Amino acid sequence: MSAKALKCPSCGAPLDSTDVEKCEYCKSTLVYSVPKHTFKIAGEEGVFRGIARNVEQRLENGYTVLSFRIEQIDNEGNITGYVQVELRDPRIKGTLVEGDDVEVVGKIGKDGLLIPNKILNLKTKAYISKSSSNIGIFLFFVPFITAIGGFIASRWTMEGAIMGFIGGLIPTVLIFFILAATRR
Repeated sequence: MSAKALKCPSCGAPLDSTDVEKCEYCKSTLVYSVPKHTFKIAGEEGVFRGIARNVEQRLENGYTVLSFRIEQIDNEGNITGYVQVELRDPRIKGTLVEGDDVEVVGKIGKDGLLIPNKILNLKTKAYISKSSSNIGIFLFFVPFITAIGGFIASRWTMEGAIMGFIGGLIPTVLIFFILAATRR
């Protein structure tokens, strides 16, 4: 702890130490930056905490894009750095507004953007996440896996592979239509 007195960035009240997570006067969540993450290195993974700035949500080529900047602050409330974050998915669950305290777990991409695995809004205690799943990959591979099974089961004949493929394609199409109907 430095000789300089610690203060709450929200109300300016004195703090006992950096171990405190909430100000006892204004009850705001205190966000401390991690010095290791005040610089951006491609491939670096970690937890980035700070205040969400320039929050923007837009549609871009069929994707919802949530972008914002994490303003990192030190224990005295001084800005120590910024990290640009971008979450891109067909559908995003959760909301983030200007000034929210956030904790983002992710990896810095080659372009310097933080690609989040998990975003926690510390004010609301809610997660912001992708709402799509990898069910498309599963549905794509089911007919091919059953084709291989049919090929092996029919003693290595092409007819067995075709029958296995068709056998896998039928439930795959049914699952696709059921998921499409229930997700609307």
